[in-house]
Amino acid sequence: MSAVAGLNPPQAREPGLDLQSGLDRRRIAAWYAAFAGYAALLAVFSRHADQSWGIWASGGYLLAAITAVSYRRPRGRDAALLIGAAGALAGPLTWLAIRAPATADVQVVARAATLLLRHGSPYLGPGQLSAWRSYDPYLPAMTVFGLFRAAGLPGVIGDPRLWIAVTCVALLTVAFGLAAPHQVRRRAGRRHQALRRAVFAVTTRCWRCRWPWESPTRRCWRCSA
Repeated sequence: MSAVAGLNPPQAREPGLDLQSGLDRRRIAAWYAAFAGYAALLAVFSRHADQSWGIWASGGYLLAAITAVSYRRPRGRDAALLIGAAGALAGPLTWLAIRAPATADVQVVARAATLLLRHGSPYLGPGQLSAWRSYDPYLPAMTVFGLFRAAGLPGVIGDPRLWIAVTCVALLTVAFGLAAPHQVRRRAGRRHQALRRAVFAVTTRCWRCRWPWESPTRRCWRCSA
């Protein structure tokens, strides 16, 4: 046994190296810090909706960088991803949808959906292009995201930005799953095993004292539960 163990001695791991996939958490933190710097510049040198996004995103990415470099376990990397998504996506999206007026692109998408429902086409005719906002530069598929507002849904639930963000996150999730299927299966397998262990523990042991059930009556003779 000692001879076999000596053939493959354990190798030392660098302090900044993540336990999963060989990712360097310091490199991940550096990327988040770069994103935070870009968002901070946008918050300083821009106005209106872009400035609001820059303020939210700079704080979110900065917290994500701190989280990524502070925790060595893979859960720290996942937590950093959630914090970055909350600061750069969920936070500014909710803020802009509730407090700020609709931007020009949102108005164009919502108007295209209304035109589609009323006239069968999301585009205005050449004689109706009286201003730059009258022109719709998007393909017809973008009209789908404005149908919720055209159907009368109020507030955030009808905002096209919400459905664009949901679709973007869903597509990115599918893309990452296809790019690294073994990692997705491994995590799903771990969750499945944890669920099986929990179900087994509940169905084979007493819920009060954790003593094995008395088969087949399923009564605990230790505490009479």
